[in-house]
This record gives sequence, structure tokens and C-alpha cells, in this order.
Amino acid sequence: MSEDQSQRLSDASAADNPSDAAGVGNPDTRSAGRVVRAVQTSLYAGPIPPPSTLAQYKDVQSDAPERILALAERQQAHRQKLETLDAWRSIVGVFAGLAVVLAAFAFAWGLATLGQHGLGTATVIGAIASAAGVFIYGTLRQSRQQEPQLDEMADSGAETREETPELR
Repeated sequence: MSEDQSQRLSDASAADNPSDAAGVGNPDTRSAGRVVRAVQTSLYAGPIPPPSTLAQYKDVQSDAPERILALAERQQAHRQKLETLDAWRSIVGVFAGLAVVLAAFAFAWGLATLGQHGLGTATVIGAIASAAGVFIYGTLRQSRQQEPQLDEMADSGAETREETPELR
């Protein structure tokens, strides 16, 4: 390629890309200035967006911010009801398990007083094994339910770091 053709290509690319016309893409003038690229990413988690976004919603529909806040309040009340119900279920489950184990012990004691020592011992061992099995099953099930949530949280954090490059 001749110098004349090279100059015409350089002039054409400068017209297409204003940053090249300013010397950013030209290797001769690149060292004269610094190129800085900044990317800003904003993320929020939860039902309520930041105030600036709420203001933009208000520009679109005047009652949108109030509706969004009411939605968030209803969601929070619903979640609190579910958490309370879950806590009560857990407490009831513990007492029900205790009642079953105590009933099994009473039955085993009755068998032992009637001279059925082997059957009474087997009943006690069975009751303890059943209670331990239910506890282990519940613990494993709960940890499996929490793993996907933790993975999602970790993934979203990794994406945030990748989307925000350093200034050079």
C-alpha cells in the first residue's frame, strides 16, 4: 500500500470515528494523551428502586412511586407471615416429635414391666433411631434448599465485579 492510500484510509477512518480524529487512534499521537474508559453499573436488590429511579417512574405515571412502595410493604408483610408460620411449624414439629418419643418410651417401659425386655429395648432403640432420622432428614433438606440461594448470591456478586472494570 502506498503512503497516499494509507493517508486516505487514515483520513476516512478519522471522519468515521471522531476519537481517531482527535489523535486517539493514531499511533503517532496516542502517547501524547491518555485514554480512559469508565463504565458505571448500578444495581439494586429488593423491591424498592433508588430514589432517582422512583422519580423517573413518577415522570411516566404520577402514582407509580406510591404503588411501588405499597407493593413492597405488602410483600414484606407476606414474607413476615410466612416466616412466622414456618417458625410455629418448627416448634409444633419439635413438640410432636417429643410426644412420639415419650409415648414410645412409656410403651417400652410397659413392655419391660411385663417381662418383655427385648421388645422394650427394641422399641426404645427404634424410637431414638426414628427421631434421629427425622432430624437428619430435615437438616439435609434445609441445607439443600439454602444452597441455590447462596449460589445465586455469589453469582450476582461475581457479575458485579466483572461489569465494573478499573480505570486505566
